[in-house]
Amino acid sequence: MPTKPRSTKTLTSKISERRKHLLDKYEQELALLKDRSLQLIVFRVGNHFYAFELLKTKEVIELPKISALPHTPDYVLGVASVRGKMTLIIDWASKIGEPSLAEDAGYVVVLGYKKYQLGLKVNEVPTTRIINGSLLQSPAEILSDSTHEETYIKASTHLDGEYVFLVDLEEFIETNRLKVASELVH
Repeated sequence: MPTKPRSTKTLTSKISERRKHLLDKYEQELALLKDRSLQLIVFRVGNHFYAFELLKTKEVIELPKISALPHTPDYVLGVASVRGKMTLIIDWASKIGEPSLAEDAGYVVVLGYKKYQLGLKVNEVPTTRIINGSLLQSPAEILSDSTHEETYIKASTHLDGEYVFLVDLEEFIETNRLKVASELVH
């Protein structure tokens, strides 16, 4: 029996509920970080800076040889062996709508979440920074005008006069069907 298409109203309602849930989650996490130092790995893509918590970063390596995966989004470059473990490699610039540089140049930030290992191709060597959690700002304004695809921005801050967007690795994996692709390589 064919499935009935979902109405736009239902999808919009579910997206709104998801955003509210994420905002509540991020607000709680930011409250816990207020009086703590946070170590970040920060990298530039285009004119923007992004960061992940250093604890979720396994290593930064030169771009390895990548084998393409069929039937994946354009931003999924493929898989590579990183220290003997098959790792899904994402082109971060392509994912966020920025032009990507040469396919054979760059670095990979290897990130870990639960049983998943994910590599983000970046064009410059990332830096590490320690910031006070009280400097993190709520993503409420970012999420209120974003598409569902952008709900992985957990917070923002200013470093050296530039905005830096802190990415929630778990949400990034969950909302971008990366979990399914990552399971294919394990």
